[in-house]
Order: sequence, then C-alpha cells, then structure tokens
Amino acid sequence: MFSEPAKAMIPVIEEFAATGRIFQVHLGNIRGGYLDFQQVFPDEGDVDMLQAVKAYQRGGYGGPLCPGYLPASDLDTDHERFMAFGLGYTRGLLQAAGVQPTGARPAR
Repeated sequence: MFSEPAKAMIPVIEEFAATGRIFQVHLGNIRGGYLDFQQVFPDEGDVDMLQAVKAYQRGGYGGPLCPGYLPASDLDTDHERFMAFGLGYTRGLLQAAGVQPTGARPAR
C-alpha cells in the first residue's frame, strides 16, 4: 500500500517486528507500488530481501519465514519448482543474515 515499497518496507518491518505480534512471515516480493504492482520472485522485486530479513532480526522477530506469494506459471502448474526455489532462496537469505537454523545437524 506504498507508492515506493522499496523505501517504506524496511522501517515498517522493524516497527511491526518489535511489537512481538508477528507469528509467521510469508516472505514475498513485488515490483511496482500502490494499486499498480505485480508479485514476482523474491530476487526480482523492488524490496531488498536481505535487508528485510535483517529488519526482522533487528525488530526481535524469531519465528518462521516461509516463502510466499510466488508467481503462477504454466511452467510449474503444481507450484513445486517455484516453491523449491523460494525455500532455497529463503534459506540463503537466512544464512547471509547469519541466522543459525534450529535443529540443524552438525557437520560431518
């Protein structure tokens, strides 16, 4: 609902995360702005997703980050490939932000 989401979202994420009232995040991205946007893959949108993850951290959010709102396509009618991409991208963001996965197996 912002005309320039790339500028507005990071402070908004921090503000809401600090309230302790977010229980699950569907991590998605858009291109465009208020009343004129499209859902895109997380690496194609206007919002810097690494900065978004860091904003959740700064705000104190420690819950799940789930891929969400990936575009639809005839190339992946069951949404399996795109969801796999979203999961891998989210994991990469968490690693880049220094988040240690819970329940992770020790390296062999």
